[in-house]
Amino acid sequence: MIVVTKMKLGDYDVPVPVGLSELLKDAWVLKDRPEANTSAGEYTRRIEMRNGRLYTILTKKEVNGHEKAVKRV
Repeated sequence: MIVVTKMKLGDYDVPVPVGLSELLKDAWVLKDRPEANTSAGEYTRRIEMRNGRLYTILTKKEVNGHEKAVKRV
């Protein structure tokens, strides 16, 4: 499992966002074993442009297919 404990941007320490480790863990896809990614359909992905910046918004779905919580990346 991937666990992000520290991030830096240049010489600056950056706080690790809550849920980043889970997001990275769920992002892995193996070309020869696509079934290994068990959470492929758990998120709805939407990209928005705000003030000239792109934001990826991942919304985790509940078991019944409804959206549960929004994670902004």
